[in-house]
Amino acid sequence: MITDNPILIKAGRKNYSNFKVSINNVEAKKIKRYYTAKQKSDLDYKTSKNQIGVIINLSQELNSKVWNKLNNGGLINEIQQIYHDTCQLNVMSNIEIDAAKKEFDVAMSKEIECIRSRYKEETWDNKTVKPYFFGVIVKNKSFYNCKKIGKKIKYKKMDTSMDYLECAINNWKPIRKEYGKTYCHFYEIIDKSSYDNSKVNRKQIAKIMSEIRKFDSTTKYLFSKTNFDHSIKTAYYLIQREKVIRFIGQLKLNKSTIIYILKKFDTDEYRKYYKTLFKVLFGYPNLSFYEAIKKSKLPIEDLHESEDGKINILGYIFSKKCNF
Repeated sequence: MITDNPILIKAGRKNYSNFKVSINNVEAKKIKRYYTAKQKSDLDYKTSKNQIGVIINLSQELNSKVWNKLNNGGLINEIQQIYHDTCQLNVMSNIEIDAAKKEFDVAMSKEIECIRSRYKEETWDNKTVKPYFFGVIVKNKSFYNCKKIGKKIKYKKMDTSMDYLECAINNWKPIRKEYGKTYCHFYEIIDKSSYDNSKVNRKQIAKIMSEIRKFDSTTKYLFSKTNFDHSIKTAYYLIQREKVIRFIGQLKLNKSTIIYILKKFDTDEYRKYYKTLFKVLFGYPNLSFYEAIKKSKLPIEDLHESEDGKINILGYIFSKKCNF
């Protein structure tokens, strides 16, 4: 990540020497393999025992313990052992990722169990303590109601970033739908300042309405009354739709006619054709229709750095300007 955010830079500098990057220096065994059924099955069996998921989960658990300790007054030197084991898990994950290509002389299961037992934490009733967000993941995977899980694990909130995130999500309340809310009609977004009823081309409107009615009735009859195979129905439907789209798409509609059409099809009598009309107008596309929308757009303000601006973001001053 590249950033000039002073908060992130300060945090990075503060911890730069505290957390070194782990590197995999474990040597791989050089084994010559052959493209035979026996060797393929042997490789398949060995990779099926891959522990990458277990290693990542344990690593995340230990990371949570590290930051829980530091965020509750712990010192860097107090978490060096657990951080060392987290780094070892990182190396182990690299080994497991490369397991399909190389072989390492590492008893992975024993190493995992050794680290896990070192940091195992239990409640008074012998439940294993895990970070709170682990429980959310388990719940999303539909394991939450499992009796075995419920009896053996206690999910505890810790002072770590993932648990902070889950708490923030849990506290978020979605806005309830406002029933009876009125919505803007599509024709209302078109600039109607130049609308002139005398310029409405009613012959074009009659043709458009006739074609859409015909297409709509044909479609209903095709899918409800005929016994053709579905693929044939679909093919015929697409051919008929393409004909309507091309016919209407080639018409040169003036702005007043477009506004009139959109208003007409938004009435109770013609609303059932509204979906078909939009498929036609957006499907070709009709250049007159797009031009009417384009000319109706309002200028959008962007932020620009400015010495006399009034918006302060992380010490940088901005002002709003329109791009034309």
